[in-house]
Amino acid sequence: MLPHPTTIRAQMVFAIGSIVLAVIVVLVFVTLFFAQHQLYELGERDVKDRVETIAARAGFAVIVGADSPDVAKQLANESTGVNGILATELTGADGDRLASLEESANLLDACQYDTNHVDTGGATTSKRVNGLWCVAAPIFKRTNMGVCTASNCIVGHLHVVATTASVAAVVRRLIGAILFMGAVLLAFALFFLWKVSAKISSPLRDIVLVMRRFAAGERDARADEHGPEEAMTISRVYNELIEAQEEQSRNLENTVEQRTQQLTEATLKAQDAERYKTIFMAHISHDMRTPLHVIRTQATDIMNELEFGGSPERARPHVEVIIHQSTELAYRVQQVLELTRGDSGHGNLQLAPLSIDDLRGELLDKAAALAKQRRNKLVILADTGSIWTDADKVLQIATNLIENACKFTTAGTVEVSLKLQSDIFRIAVTDSGVGIPSDQIAHIWSEFRQAQLNDGRRISGFGLGLAIVRQYTTMLGGQFGAESEEGHGATVWVELPAKVSAADEVRA
Repeated sequence: MLPHPTTIRAQMVFAIGSIVLAVIVVLVFVTLFFAQHQLYELGERDVKDRVETIAARAGFAVIVGADSPDVAKQLANESTGVNGILATELTGADGDRLASLEESANLLDACQYDTNHVDTGGATTSKRVNGLWCVAAPIFKRTNMGVCTASNCIVGHLHVVATTASVAAVVRRLIGAILFMGAVLLAFALFFLWKVSAKISSPLRDIVLVMRRFAAGERDARADEHGPEEAMTISRVYNELIEAQEEQSRNLENTVEQRTQQLTEATLKAQDAERYKTIFMAHISHDMRTPLHVIRTQATDIMNELEFGGSPERARPHVEVIIHQSTELAYRVQQVLELTRGDSGHGNLQLAPLSIDDLRGELLDKAAALAKQRRNKLVILADTGSIWTDADKVLQIATNLIENACKFTTAGTVEVSLKLQSDIFRIAVTDSGVGIPSDQIAHIWSEFRQAQLNDGRRISGFGLGLAIVRQYTTMLGGQFGAESEEGHGATVWVELPAKVSAADEVRA
């Protein structure tokens, strides 16, 4: 197996050399084919001319051959062994053999002459058989007017077997000469290609040297842009890359400074998050301690009533307060648990068909009490139809949006819109409350961020309602947003896919 060239110069010489060699081989074979054909044709023509010359003076030998065989034999002896003739045969007009002479046996039989000469038409014929020329020439009689060449003037035939050795020798010498010239031409072509390839590949070798110098630490090494266009392009691109790297090195200090500033900002954000955590802990301790205190107080009052013979009817208001505060406390704890479960990745989806009419009915049941607490009017506008989603999470989203709107609206209107738009299910809650300050809209979806009223009062709760909305909407592959003008109410909306992909169905 020949080694595969690895350098550009060697590959160039190998490729072009192969093409040149193939061209030379084709030219040699074509030349030999036509030259051999022409040489044998010329040799055959020469043999025919010599045989016709012998036939021209064989007329007398044929005429007297029947009575004087020695005359025919004499002609055969004079012709055989001269100019490559290996065998001679004289026949009469009727095809009878008058005389024959062969240098080796069976030469005349190898030619298989047609003794009747039906198809010759009075012309000399020839053929090549196994390195022999087999020639048959008619012998015409002479008259007072000269040689008669008509068919009825044929008095006999001359059969001659001649060797093709001389032509074969010439062909061999020709082959040797052509192969020698081809080898010389190929050597010259390869030498020329080697020189030319050296000039072409020189710029590439220079680029490699420059790269090695740069890799060795010589940072100011640059490639000279010379040579063919491709080499100049490589040099230019290499120099541009080095310049870009140097520029990047020069900008490294600025990048480090920027990263330091970003780290500082991240630290400040972490401190801000810690601050909100502290606020959350304060709120949760307050919001959980308050209902617990009320529950304990009301339970004490019930015990006093019952201890001193009070009636159950007088204890009913205290029990209702305990139930309400317990429900409120359970809801706050549930919010924290829901948010924690979603953050930990355990909030799996339970996908199933959900009727919009059923959703509207459940929202009326759950949200009526929320609206009533602040004397708000609740309006729910709903389309018909059904969607494929997680019913519990959609109900939680809508309930949290309504609760958030009711908190910041007093004696106003809370309007809920449930719209099915193509493959999108849109939940929008619009209130006529105090609105959201423009600098707080971007933060209302964050955990533990509780908006402040204009009078400085804080609304109860942990600030987790919209954070849970954001989390569930993201899990369902939807979008969320809010629009508000401070003092003129707000609209908070969520858009959910009405249908889910096959991948989501598998995950569910």
